[in-house]
Amino acid sequence: MTDQGTDTGDFDSFVAARTPELHRTGYLLMADQEAAEQLVAAALHRIRRQADDLGRAGAQTRLTMARLAAPLDAPTSTAAGLPGLSPRQRAVLLLRVVDGLDSRATAKELRLPKAAAIAAERAAATNLGLSVGDPQLRSQLDDFAERASWPDPTVTLDEAARKRPQAARPRWTYAAALVVIVASIASVTIAQVAHNRWLRTPAGLNSSHGTHFPEYVRGYKLVEVRDLRPRQPATVRLPKDEAYVVGCPGDSDGEAFGMPVTIDGATDNSYTQPCMPQRETNPDFFYLSNTTDLPTQVEVTWPSDGPWPLAVYRKVPWDQYPVATKDFDTSRQLGFDDAQVANENGPVSPLRTGPKLTLSSGSRANGSFTATLRLPAPVAGTQPSVTWTLRATTTGRYRVSLAGRPLSSCFSPTGDSWCEVFDRVIPPIGGNSTAPTDQDLVSTSARTAEVRVDVEHAVGPWKLEMRYDRYKVDKDGNPVAPK
Repeated sequence: MTDQGTDTGDFDSFVAARTPELHRTGYLLMADQEAAEQLVAAALHRIRRQADDLGRAGAQTRLTMARLAAPLDAPTSTAAGLPGLSPRQRAVLLLRVVDGLDSRATAKELRLPKAAAIAAERAAATNLGLSVGDPQLRSQLDDFAERASWPDPTVTLDEAARKRPQAARPRWTYAAALVVIVASIASVTIAQVAHNRWLRTPAGLNSSHGTHFPEYVRGYKLVEVRDLRPRQPATVRLPKDEAYVVGCPGDSDGEAFGMPVTIDGATDNSYTQPCMPQRETNPDFFYLSNTTDLPTQVEVTWPSDGPWPLAVYRKVPWDQYPVATKDFDTSRQLGFDDAQVANENGPVSPLRTGPKLTLSSGSRANGSFTATLRLPAPVAGTQPSVTWTLRATTTGRYRVSLAGRPLSSCFSPTGDSWCEVFDRVIPPIGGNSTAPTDQDLVSTSARTAEVRVDVEHAVGPWKLEMRYDRYKVDKDGNPVAPK
């Protein structure tokens, strides 16, 4: 036995087995990786000195971390959701939601006044829009904790053992020492943690790498910047809902570099893309790698000396994105004639044209709207096509479907049928596509189909135009002009 009363080998085994679990709890409480690691080490240091029964050490360590976090009542972030709560509020949620304690027991275990624990619980519930009894809250807490990473258990053990226990002293000396320690290191620790947290923000990433990538764009948040070297392929593996772009060096506009970026995806086929000007606020493309688990190799083929920055973006929920609310730019909208069917020789006229449907929002921008689209009679040797445009004037979420089949077409790398418009510049929504078969669309004998538009979060009007036409096609199925 050691002088702390806990067998070293048993304690080391306990830490090795519980490192992931403890760091998930630490991240849930602190919402910051470095602060979570410090919290775990501090709790283990106390448990190593005090625990007699390692069978209960896991629960004791979790409770110790919650008690250490409970005095911290300032929000750890300005972000919405769990990151924007204080450690005290997250500690209360841990005991109330995960451990199932009532308010009185939660206050007792955290050594807080009951009124303070209840106030923290109410503030957290208001911020999240969920009650303590809502199953979604437990799911959110579990998902948030999964963001944690952790060092090798030996590192955690070294941190936990760094301070040796002193000879017994009167309790007042510990209180005095605690005051001195808190006064001397709190400001430094808080400043360092805050700085490290800022470095992981979009603004901090741009500042530390000397780049100018948009911090938020089309529902994505900048989460990482890497440097690529010419003629040195870099392997990029991105999980679902992440995307990347290769920025042009410095402030160049990209045109002088032609097509410098070669991407080799899951197949043997390579393709090239131009670099993206870093100051572009509404890029028209991402290089995507979120549909396969296979890595993608990215190589800068232009012989340039300087590094080429690669920006990684992650899809974020609507309520965590700085959605634009004014000064909208609709200059990129599609006119109905711009969405017509075309072949290599230009626009193609339909052999038989259906009547154009117009559906507007009117005084109510959000909700579900339906209308009836009339279809022209079938003609042998033709192919049906739907031409449509939705002219949005503001941000919002838009979904268009025909006979229950989604038609929405916009920047949606994940294949979601919703077209989400987050930014001030409103992208074009619409186009033309091969229509579903008549059997899927025709309502009884009336040759009609239901059109539905679902809209959320819009702050202004919109208008949908749609037409169902029939085009003459050649033997390969390509549209051709009628003779």
